[in-house]
Amino acid sequence: MGHHTRPALAAVRRGRPPLGEDAPIAAKVRLVCPAALGAVKCPLKPESLNTETVGIPLAQPDWAAHDLACCAKSSTTVTLTADQLRLAQWDLVPGSWEHTLYFEAARALTEQRFSQLKSKYIAGLDELTTGPRRTPMIKIAIALAAVTANIRAQQDHHHRSSRRRESIDIRMRQLTADLGHPPARIPPRS
Repeated sequence: MGHHTRPALAAVRRGRPPLGEDAPIAAKVRLVCPAALGAVKCPLKPESLNTETVGIPLAQPDWAAHDLACCAKSSTTVTLTADQLRLAQWDLVPGSWEHTLYFEAARALTEQRFSQLKSKYIAGLDELTTGPRRTPMIKIAIALAAVTANIRAQQDHHHRSSRRRESIDIRMRQLTADLGHPPARIPPRS
């Protein structure tokens, strides 16, 4: 199944909740039939059979189209259970603003941690000579340097008077200012 949207929190039931009660909320995602996306050919979706693309597999369902919501319509909304939500790995659309900004922030944080490992003022791995004969217990030295860098990062976090702003939020505001309008979010995938 293809993903039409990323998961979003929404009310579980339709209609207005009773007075004084909040509507139960769960994660929902819209899924798209693979034949509607053009990933497979399916006799239940006759328009998917009219393609000239070579190498698309042919699905052979043994049910009627009205048996499954996905086959009756091209897309369906699914409410995720707690385990499904916990195990899901949702990726960003490559090339989108969000993909670029999130991975840029993650890379910046990784580079920062490596520079702290090499810093002679924090962990001191810049003086470490490589080779098992020169440094007998090199794995322990690297592990202790990583522990030192982690302790330093935790101390910096606790000593900060105000919460640090996320670089992703900063970059989104800069992008909005450069464009003159908010950037487009991840579009539907179908």
